[in-house]
Amino acid sequence: MNSNFQERIVAIPQESPNGLTSNQIAERLGVTAGNISSRLSKLAAYGIIRKSCYSRGPRGNVYRALTDEQAASKSPTNLLSLADEVIE
Repeated sequence: MNSNFQERIVAIPQESPNGLTSNQIAERLGVTAGNISSRLSKLAAYGIIRKSCYSRGPRGNVYRALTDEQAASKSPTNLLSLADEVIE
């Protein structure tokens, strides 16, 4: 998967302030949740998006965009290099 796909994954939670499950994100991308679940987890681990658990199991996670304050604390250069690492 390429960086354009990565950018699309990151952009989708920004459209929904209440967050989305991996199933909802996958549906908007036209892929399966299994196809993007590890990528979402890595993006969350790197602090590019936020991951919250609302029920049991991997499909119970809700992914949210960072708030403006959280995003401001991240260096844009750092985020881009981290996103590139997730792709590999």
